[in-house]
Amino acid sequence: MDETSRAEAHWLVACGQLLDVAAAVAGEEDVSEILDGVFVRLRDLVPFDRMEFATVEEGGMALVTRWVRTTYEGREIEPGFVYRRDAERGPFPVETGPYIERDIGKYARDKPEGHPARLLAAEGIVSAISCPLAVRGERVGFLFFGSTEARAFDEVHLWVVQRLAAVLAGAIRMSRLSEELAEQNRELEELSRFRTTYLATISHELRTPLTAVVGLAVTLRDARDALEPDEVTELVGLIATQAMDAAAIVEDLLVVARAEAGQLVVSEERVDLAAEAQTAVESVGGGIPVRGEARPACGDPTRVRQILRNLLTNARRYGGPEVWIELGESADGVTVTVCDNGPGIPEEERELVFAPFRSGSAAQAERGSVGLGLWVSRQLATLMGGTLEYAYVDGISRFTLTLPAV
Repeated sequence: MDETSRAEAHWLVACGQLLDVAAAVAGEEDVSEILDGVFVRLRDLVPFDRMEFATVEEGGMALVTRWVRTTYEGREIEPGFVYRRDAERGPFPVETGPYIERDIGKYARDKPEGHPARLLAAEGIVSAISCPLAVRGERVGFLFFGSTEARAFDEVHLWVVQRLAAVLAGAIRMSRLSEELAEQNRELEELSRFRTTYLATISHELRTPLTAVVGLAVTLRDARDALEPDEVTELVGLIATQAMDAAAIVEDLLVVARAEAGQLVVSEERVDLAAEAQTAVESVGGGIPVRGEARPACGDPTRVRQILRNLLTNARRYGGPEVWIELGESADGVTVTVCDNGPGIPEEERELVFAPFRSGSAAQAERGSVGLGLWVSRQLATLMGGTLEYAYVDGISRFTLTLPAV
């Protein structure tokens, strides 16, 4: 057999072995299992001692090692290793193709400490193949093969790795898509569970004031002649209070619906925070002092009242026996703070209470909170160019609405 025939036979053997490797790993779903299969099966075809898979992150400025396997101990680069490009050099070039590095030690001499080439040289790697993984022009990452032998790789090995990379890129991409889909399904299931739970809770909370309204109205209709004027006034007041409670729940639900549809808007007007605070106090039955002064704010008066009503209702349900409002100013604008002397929200739950369809504490959940009021309030505050934050200082819970000053 002449030299040409031997070369052709070598290529045919390589093609057959490559097909065997591709078929063996095609059925795997986990990225690590795919790469483990390649490491075991490809070493009969490509003489490597080290195999690594890395992804390009941070807009192309960082190379992150995700998987490594070697035939030796004492690795310098492990999964989680990050190599970042200098800002002057810019991101890793997208067009970089597969190539053979025949002398890692020489290449690493002028590289800084911590550069992957210097770390590979410290592991004893002498020659290497680098090959990008891409699907439909989208870079998935890089495959690296290293050998402790000088000039271990030739054009046949480069060709094999390049063809294998095309197969692996698709398999890795599908594996990632499968993982992302599974995560999205878990999130949808969780959201569905929360929505089901809170739809039942919303129905309960709406039924409570509506039942009271119906009962009181029927009493007023059927027994009005037997009631004293003071009793009639009291019944009408109770009906009004319960109806406003139901209306507040409905208004929060409307805000949620508009927000999800991208149709939630607020006006931009001059807001007298002292007056709006007093109106909000009266809407929840009064008896809550308003302290301090504040300059006029820029916002939507109706939405400010909605926020304060939610905060006051929340404080009366779950806070301490003393509830009050403080007006003031900060570096970011004018503030109105609803305070109470209750036990406060545990630190790990302080952001959770602002999430939709969530309850911050077990006690709150047991009482059947809809879990929308604080989320709605923060959304409205943000739309008005402000913020809504919670703090627990010196035994006092403080929900602070900050709005731009006029």
